[in-house]
Amino acid sequence: MATTLATFSTMVKEVYKRTDKATEIDRALNETYLEMIAATSPRKTQDQIYRPVVIGREEYPLPETVLRINHPIRLIDPNVASNNSSSHHPLKFLANKDEYDRIEPNPNATTVITGRPWAYTIWKNSILITDLPDKAYTLEVNIGGVGTKLVASIDETIFQETWDETHKAGALARLFALIDLSDKADLWQRIYRYGFAGNEGLITGGLELLHQTTRDLQDGPFMVANNPL
Repeated sequence: MATTLATFSTMVKEVYKRTDKATEIDRALNETYLEMIAATSPRKTQDQIYRPVVIGREEYPLPETVLRINHPIRLIDPNVASNNSSSHHPLKFLANKDEYDRIEPNPNATTVITGRPWAYTIWKNSILITDLPDKAYTLEVNIGGVGTKLVASIDETIFQETWDETHKAGALARLFALIDLSDKADLWQRIYRYGFAGNEGLITGGLELLHQTTRDLQDGPFMVANNPL
């Protein structure tokens, strides 16, 4: 069961010893919470969005709530009912717009040459695709969204209780920094980053371990395929 904002506030006050700073404590808890989400992209903020493609159009804006894109983007032909990979497939990601501009030197020309899209790049929070589409396709995008702030006292975090100490430490580091107690701020920042055991060449806890654990879970084990020859 996840921990509530009220419980976190109590945990912080046990160390911070201030009962008149509820607003500052809630803000520090939320700043830490949103940073933890941004640093790890936990599964509960992941989603898929779909963008209909228009014939001849280059640009498809992304929602402002998208924190990151998990490449590649997929092209889906809605006119094909089966799950055949020849009709629905990943697009090639072009790492920079210069490469895209070389392929599409004037995508907004009066007359454009269209075809089946095969590649894309990201520019100004929009997806740019090439070839310019010859018919109505759909783009499937795997995304990581931003977190929702903890507002009500009963609001729960999306993290398991294992990470309560990390969350508390990040908030305390911020609170002590606000009142210029740098020694205490540095202490809690180290706990926030590495856990109470600290860092002796190993990832033992804190935000570093949360990030590593999330990445291991999402990436899965490295496996070598058998060679049939």
